[in-house]
Amino acid sequence: MHPDTHPAIWGGEACRAVVTGVAVVAVMFAICHLPRWFLALGHGVGLALANHLLGLTLMGITYGIVYAVTGNLWLVAFIHATMNSPPVLVAMSVPPELHFVVGVVEYATIIAVVYLATRVTKADGTVLAGFQRGAAF
Repeated sequence: MHPDTHPAIWGGEACRAVVTGVAVVAVMFAICHLPRWFLALGHGVGLALANHLLGLTLMGITYGIVYAVTGNLWLVAFIHATMNSPPVLVAMSVPPELHFVVGVVEYATIIAVVYLATRVTKADGTVLAGFQRGAAF
């Protein structure tokens, strides 16, 4: 969906409801990942858990923003799937102390790309003037 069809995202009375909804669901998203933290990975309670929950909450906020801007749940599912399989997509090693920073950069990049993609196309999918190949600015 095009942002013009989502006036709540860009201001108006329903904006607070959208922001609240995204925040609540982001926290729920983080909490739903707790069983893996404790059971599958065997970690305990501590500063690492708080850091992990903060990262997951930011990830949930990213997914919420992507859905609010696009209205496309399949896009959110695709982004989530790529985040679950980074070793398959990109071979890189990040030191543990930089995981949070790298995550924030990833989330900001996702939001920026989705936002720009929805702003340079009209609701019918045509490219806006000025963004066409060979157009003069």
